[in-house]
Amino acid sequence: MDRIRDFFKTLENRKALFIWICAAVILLSLLRFSLWATRKSRATGPRAYMKQLHSSSPQEKKYALYTLGQTGVKSAIPEIEQIVKEEPDVEIKRVAAWSLGTLDKEKLIAVLDSPQKEVKYIVMETLMKLDKKNIGFLVERFPGEDAETKQKILSYMESAGPSVFHEELIRIAEKNDEDRDVRKRCLEMLKTIDISDIENRLWNLYYNDADEEIKKIAYDVIQGKNRK
Repeated sequence: MDRIRDFFKTLENRKALFIWICAAVILLSLLRFSLWATRKSRATGPRAYMKQLHSSSPQEKKYALYTLGQTGVKSAIPEIEQIVKEEPDVEIKRVAAWSLGTLDKEKLIAVLDSPQKEVKYIVMETLMKLDKKNIGFLVERFPGEDAETKQKILSYMESAGPSVFHEELIRIAEKNDEDRDVRKRCLEMLKTIDISDIENRLWNLYYNDADEEIKKIAYDVIQGKNRK
């Protein structure tokens, strides 16, 4: 009887030991998984992407810029803004502009003041890609830009639909001190839209403007309206 009791006691001790061993193995597995998950998070988190902004690999740099913008990491704004202004690689600069505009549109708009034409044009392009309504910011800046940049802005106005900007177009065309090619472009854009409410202003250009070519185009716009 005592031998039987000892046997079951030993069996219970072995069971207990087995359970403790299983519990220890499970605990260790959980700890290892937790450590792995933490390392992986650090390897793919905001800090890792911020570090990749200084990578020598263009692909890594672009991916980091895209991810920081997409995930809304505001702390990255100063570095991304610097990349927009100073990065020599145009494609990286474009991704940086998109990321900056996604994180803070006002910061991107402020970069329009850059003295570098390439930077300015990439910012303009990015603003239009982010939202067509951003054309308003470009139109507001029109008077203070040089002739080349004005032509760029007119291209965006044309893509958005000249009829929306017919008042701005005729106002620019009426300015005698405006670049001649810019004035001509504005009048050419008016040929494709209804000019009923500005026809008198076009006649005024035809009769009174000092530039014969401007007068001719204004007349062509009016005649085009009458042929429709």
